[in-house]
Amino acid sequence: MQIQVDIKYVPRKCIEENPNETQYYQIIAIDEYSRKRVAAIVDEKSVTHTSEFLLTLESKMGFKISTVQTDNGREFTNMGINERIC
Repeated sequence: MQIQVDIKYVPRKCIEENPNETQYYQIIAIDEYSRKRVAAIVDEKSVTHTSEFLLTLESKMGFKISTVQTDNGREFTNMGINERIC
């Protein structure tokens, strides 16, 4: 099965209790066939958070994942802006 994964900024006004004004992000995976979704909230856009999310994704989706499609952002590729090939 093929899934699409992305990470997006969560606006602060959407978070009721946030006394430290922490920035949060939502990682979401969507199965292209069934449209089933799995989401997680994290406090930074990082390779660490996205890899932890991907490691648990098959068990949460309930099927073997063959392909993961992303937008090749740094949080997925672990590459800095100077290392990218255009």
